[in-house]
Amino acid sequence: MSVSTSPAIGYEHWSDFLYQLGAVCGPAELQGALVGQLCGGQRLSPEQWQAFALAFMDLPSAELATEKLAAIAALYSLVLAALSDGEYRFQLLLPDDALPLLPRAEALSTWCQGFLHGLGLAGPEVLKGLTADSREALDDIAQIAELQLDESESEENEVYFAELVEYIRVATLAMFAELSPPSAAPLSVSDAVH
Repeated sequence: MSVSTSPAIGYEHWSDFLYQLGAVCGPAELQGALVGQLCGGQRLSPEQWQAFALAFMDLPSAELATEKLAAIAALYSLVLAALSDGEYRFQLLLPDDALPLLPRAEALSTWCQGFLHGLGLAGPEVLKGLTADSREALDDIAQIAELQLDESESEENEVYFAELVEYIRVATLAMFAELSPPSAAPLSVSDAVH
């Protein structure tokens, strides 16, 4: 299966793609780990990103076709561009709202776990650059990573979930702006693929 590098490709397509690859994580956790690294100021070469992603997914690179590696490489470029474009278009890669709340909440929790893992790779020194508000948001993300919901579907829970997603999205953008090195220019899709 070939996965387009378009930002319009959603969670379900990435989920199918990663399942076919045999990845041990889902798209939310993978994107969270990538965003955490980027927020921590890390800018990886395409080879470094592929190596990290394959290790994170517990996949041997020798078994993957070139177009599958290109799709993984393109994810890096797309996420970095969305974080740094100044238009606030970055979105968390989560299941569609048509699914029940419980799997969406579980995906949000794994996104946060991945984010904390990726940010942790930058080391404790990078966190000194965070404002008090961002440190509080980071604590909140750590709590959301442990989120446990009951299975009740209610309009109130839906509203609460949507607010959590937006909170994490805005907090992520703020941390990215605070911690990004000024010289870190986003890679283009073509840079990430070659």
